[in-house]
Amino acid sequence: MDDVERIRRELLEAVAAADSRDALEQVRVTALGRKGRVTELMKGLGGLAADARKSAGATLNRLKDDIAAAIDAATGRLAKPSSARDSPASGWTSPCRSRPSARAASIRSARRSTS
Repeated sequence: MDDVERIRRELLEAVAAADSRDALEQVRVTALGRKGRVTELMKGLGGLAADARKSAGATLNRLKDDIAAAIDAATGRLAKPSSARDSPASGWTSPCRSRPSARAASIRSARRSTS
């Protein structure tokens, strides 16, 4: 159990330290990927006795859920603009609407003349 708590602490610190989406994705893969630390611990459950497997499985599921929740929260944090340079109010504008094509203009003209 001490190992699980140590891994929890290390992974949550890594999530908190991630400063980009790429870094956060790397932490997710390291923790929860096919060969991730939590996944490797889950693979070891098969060798345990039934009672031990049940309690260890519940502990590992909580660990996995905690890490996934921390990653989701960090994703939301990283999705927000971190500086004025990234915010839309910094002078960036939306693209203007395109002008109607000549075909659309001729169709409107034809409709007006027939009415």
